Amino acid sequence: MLSFLSAILYEFVLMLAHSAHYGIYVFADAYVYMGTVAVSLVIGIAWWPLFARLGRRSSPIRVATTAGITSGAAIVCLTPLYAALGAYSAVTAGTVTLIFYWWRDGSRSADWALPMMSLNPKVKLGLKTFVLLALLLLLSVWSCVGFQLGVWGPAGYRGYKECIGMDPVGSDLWSGRVKPGDSISDLITRRNPFIVSRFGKWTDVEFWPAWGRSCIMTGFYAGPRISILAKSDSIVQADFHYRGFYREFFSRLSDSGKAERDRDWADYMRGP
Repeated sequence: MLSFLSAILYEFVLMLAHSAHYGIYVFADAYVYMGTVAVSLVIGIAWWPLFARLGRRSSPIRVATTAGITSGAAIVCLTPLYAALGAYSAVTAGTVTLIFYWWRDGSRSADWALPMMSLNPKVKLGLKTFVLLALLLLLSVWSCVGFQLGVWGPAGYRGYKECIGMDPVGSDLWSGRVKPGDSISDLITRRNPFIVSRFGKWTDVEFWPAWGRSCIMTGFYAGPRISILAKSDSIVQADFHYRGFYREFFSRLSDSGKAERDRDWADYMRGP
């Protein structure tokens, strides 16, 4: 329960701290709830033996309350500075709290709390059953997200979040609402891309997040971008890339088509 509440707090602070700057609204995506459950399960399972071992010399309510307060304070104070720092510091703060109580109450009696190995067999069976069910739930969440989104790891999920958060066309591409053969003119009218380049039979459009458009004045931009290529007004290729993550939604370009595009682009760059 403590890990789940901490995960919810982290997502809430992340939304408040970063949505205005990046244009990403965390809870607008239903998969965030499943991800929160999965992360809290992992942390809870990893913390359970640590809590039972280091926290058994003190009152469990006191230990859990203090660990929750220190973890929550770390999330609130450090997540606005850097998202990953808030998550790591929360786990560190909770672990330090357990170590502190273990050290402070080392000489006190622990008659109220039995060591893990002397638990009643029925209690042991119940704990093992809980861990098994939690792992099955975690596997189900991971499989559901993987099959629904086509991503199977943290890097892919971060790419998914960046893609759908930067422009509505990201959601259209990821869900398959933009397909090969669609009219690029209609897409430009509906979605207003940031860059539109026309050369020969080709139209190349790019979508950037709102915060990245100011970088055009500096001549350097390394943020997320969606690229869509069309030939004779018919979309033939679409992809997304950001920080080493690349996803090609579809491509109907043959080798000869790529060569033709490169020639037309070179002619376009040379000018009349």
